Amino acid sequence: MTRRLSIGALGIFVVLSAILIIAEVGRLGPFAENPAPSDSGPVSNTARDAAFAVQMSLPRSVYHVGEAIEVATTATYVGSAPTVRAYSEWDSLVVFSLEQLDGPRDMLDVVSDLMCREVDLGRDQPIDVPFLKNGGYSATDPQAAFWKQYFADRELHLPAGQWRIVAMLDADLNPGCQHYASSLSTAVTFDVVP
Repeated sequence: MTRRLSIGALGIFVVLSAILIIAEVGRLGPFAENPAPSDSGPVSNTARDAAFAVQMSLPRSVYHVGEAIEVATTATYVGSAPTVRAYSEWDSLVVFSLEQLDGPRDMLDVVSDLMCREVDLGRDQPIDVPFLKNGGYSATDPQAAFWKQYFADRELHLPAGQWRIVAMLDADLNPGCQHYASSLSTAVTFDVVP
C-alpha cells in the first residue's frame, strides 16, 4: 500500500509539473505577460472639510496601454444649510492635474480663465464632475508631442508607467472668488502596463 501511494504521489507530481510547464510556455495564468487589468481592484480617495467633500475613484488600479481610463469624481456640499450657492473659478468646483510618478510627464500647473462661476448645491447631494484635461505646454517642451496628443484625445489614454491624478476643489460660499474657504485635494494612483 505504501508503494501505491508513492506511485500516486509521483503521478500527481508529474501532472502538476506538466501543467506548470504548459502554463509557462503558453504564458497562461500567473505566467501571462499582461495580467488581466480586471484582476486589480478599484481605487478611491476622499477629502473633506466642514463645508465640502470631493471624492475621486477609478474602477481599477491597473490599465493596459490603449485602454481609456475612466475617472469618477463627485463634489458634495456637506455643511449645515439645506442649499447653498458656491463660487469657484472652475465650472464644477473641481480641476484636475496629472503626474507620471516614474517618468518625465506632469501637468501639475492648472490653467484658469479667472472667471468666477456660481454653482447651486443641496446638502449631501453629490454632483458628478467629469474629468477634464487642464494645463498647457510650450512648443519647446521635450514632451510637447506627448502633450499635443494628450489634449487632442477626448478620452484619457496614457503610456506605460505609474500615474497620479489629483482632483482639487476650490470653493467659497461668498461671492467673488477672492479667497477660497475650502481648498481640498484628493488623489488616486494607478499603473498603466504594456
